[in-house]
Amino acid sequence: MARMPTDTRNVVTNVSAQGTASADYDRATFFLTAIRQAKTAPQAKALVEQIVTKISRVITDLESKGLKIDRGTFKSNYSSAPHYEYVKNKSKLAGYQTTYQLMFTSATLDMVSDVQDALTELKDVTVQDVAFGIKDTEVLKHAALEDAYKRVSSRFEAECKVLDKDPDDYEIISWNVHYNDGHGRVAKHVMNSSRAALGGAQGAPEMEIESGKADINVTLSVSYALTLP
Repeated sequence: MARMPTDTRNVVTNVSAQGTASADYDRATFFLTAIRQAKTAPQAKALVEQIVTKISRVITDLESKGLKIDRGTFKSNYSSAPHYEYVKNKSKLAGYQTTYQLMFTSATLDMVSDVQDALTELKDVTVQDVAFGIKDTEVLKHAALEDAYKRVSSRFEAECKVLDKDPDDYEIISWNVHYNDGHGRVAKHVMNSSRAALGGAQGAPEMEIESGKADINVTLSVSYALTLP
């Protein structure tokens, strides 16, 4: 394999800048857990299965009202383990514990509050915050990179102006790009429904979940050298 020649020119300056691109979230992921304990593993599992049946009914009802679930993201899992209690600093087998976990993703964002309300009203179910995301971040990454390059170019031209240099006398000889997929801005999440939070009070105002915006940040570092004659 032929080896590419190394550019040995001296770097005149390094310029770095961060670019950002924003977009509305287009998907929401829900997480819930049910845990029950009993004297035997089958008994604990049976108790959890009763809760799972109720969860399934709620989800089916939500789907009938327009919720679209990405079935490829619908993941559930059972686990069972002995449950111990500590008595006088000694562990004692008290029974068995079964844990059920479920997660699923939907692009029906106008129903996020309804879904979270319905899930949090289920007895013996722990519901986590909604996690918002974007299915395809590549377009955002490209836009953020373009923004970063505009900022780098502007800073480089400003340096040349201050130092009385002609930007056209220089060219890029190397660069480095770092993508941050952390979705910069933190969205506002409301975990509990108004009914659950207010102890079942009737006529309470609905609590809406705001997804906010997704941010993609790109840091671009560029090295400039004199243009070859």
